[in-house]
Amino acid sequence: MLKRLWTVCYTLAFLTAAHQAHAIQEDNLETEFYSVVIPTIEQNSYEGTFMGVDDVPIAYMVVDPILEPGQEPAGALVILNGRTESYYTYYEFIYDLRHLGLTIYTMDHRGQGASGRMIPDGHKGYVKNFGRYVDDVKTLVDTIVLADGHEKVFMHGQSMGGAIATVYAERYPEDLTGVVLTSPMVKINTAPYPEFAAYGVVTWNAVTGKGSDYAPGQGPFDPTTWSLEECGVTSSYTRWKLERDWLVDNQDIILGGSTNKWIKEAIEGTWEARGRAWEIKTPMLLLQASLDQHVKLEGQDWVCSKAKNCEKIVFEGALHELPIEADIHRDPTMDAIETFLRDFI
Repeated sequence: MLKRLWTVCYTLAFLTAAHQAHAIQEDNLETEFYSVVIPTIEQNSYEGTFMGVDDVPIAYMVVDPILEPGQEPAGALVILNGRTESYYTYYEFIYDLRHLGLTIYTMDHRGQGASGRMIPDGHKGYVKNFGRYVDDVKTLVDTIVLADGHEKVFMHGQSMGGAIATVYAERYPEDLTGVVLTSPMVKINTAPYPEFAAYGVVTWNAVTGKGSDYAPGQGPFDPTTWSLEECGVTSSYTRWKLERDWLVDNQDIILGGSTNKWIKEAIEGTWEARGRAWEIKTPMLLLQASLDQHVKLEGQDWVCSKAKNCEKIVFEGALHELPIEADIHRDPTMDAIETFLRDFI
């Protein structure tokens, strides 16, 4: 029914932008990821766990910014990853943003990464209610981010994390200074079926006792046979390989396809994201990948058009996972994010 929801843009306006001096170029990334990025993140971070709704343990990580002696953090940046991902996927992304002076907070959503599962087969994508994702983020912000004394809180969401960030901005606008969305999952690509038909199938399956079964077209995931083409979210072989190699070494926490219940809840979550978009008053930057096959661009267009203060940038030729795309797309994406954040720091 659905393309596997792996979450791994650039406009001409950003082609002439200077590449970030702190970014590692793709040609050197595989070596420097292990020799520079990982040690830097590990030496400047700590990990913890808090209890989410229904006593599901949620793993999180806090990364210190690069600061001058005596300088205080300029605020907080909460990074919300996509479906199947762990915050490990965002090490390079975090590494590239530390110089902004923002303390970075990130977490693994319930049911994936190092966080707790809700059904016995932890390799199945499952959630009881999409709103639980938002509830977990609220707990992170209230008990950890704001407890650290930050007056400015920014949020970045990729794919599913973008949908969560959108709903969060609708429910808790007073919490946020600015929001960045990359390829937000505010309307799922349910091809070859229309959304209402896909929703009907998974809802029927869920209410007839098959909620924790794989949805039609979904199934287990084997990273050892996963190809760049099957991945379909990045054109960067190097960044795909780094993710694949990590998954091969950490198969106990990988996530496979979606269950009927997850797809039902995810579609309902996107309905809330689109249906309440007019309530978003927080300044928002929405970055759209023109060749995205995992989400429907029309949903992103709708959200940005209804939000009170949203700028949309289309990255022609880019695939879904902008934070780990090839340099030709990723560099201007990072420039756009940095420019937006600097306007409010």
